[in-house]
Amino acid sequence: MTKKGGCGSCFVLNVFGFLVALFVSNALLEMSRIERDIVSVSPSRAVFLESQSHPIVLYDGVCNLCNGVVQTLLFLDDKDVFRFAPLQSAVADKALEINNLPNDLSTVVFIDQGRAFLKSTAAIRVLKHLSFPLNLLYGLIGIPRPVRDFGYDLIASSRYKLFGNTDQCVVPPPSIRHKFIDQPNSNDDDNPFCL
Repeated sequence: MTKKGGCGSCFVLNVFGFLVALFVSNALLEMSRIERDIVSVSPSRAVFLESQSHPIVLYDGVCNLCNGVVQTLLFLDDKDVFRFAPLQSAVADKALEINNLPNDLSTVVFIDQGRAFLKSTAAIRVLKHLSFPLNLLYGLIGIPRPVRDFGYDLIASSRYKLFGNTDQCVVPPPSIRHKFIDQPNSNDDDNPFCL
């Protein structure tokens, strides 16, 4: 004899379906907000960035966590997608000026196709350019930006305490210097450029 009434697994499936629909709709809303909130480069002032055919990651050059993330990206960037510059560099100053952004060492800045992204949005946009399966993490964009940025700010505010910082810059080896856009074309190992 079968029992009439509700189906427990149907309830779970309905709740799961609702949560997926909520996540997808939030992701779509967040993507439209990103398109609205990004900072576009003025065409008349974009000469500097027009010469860059690669997305640029601007990071805190004296932060050990940030340097570790850059080292990881260098390892994962098998398609030679990214270029890097520390926020303490002249290139970063110019890019931030073009984008009307303050030089805030507490955020990563990701510049892609003439648009600047900050904080968690920048980090997630970087993930989009990585190879499978890491590029699937771009789905995190569906988490509301205030929630993502709250987590980002927690880490950013304690990164020196947790991971430390350095007083001097690490010089990138010659094999990867082309990925650092503020790096002069010399092979001078005494160049104080941050890695």
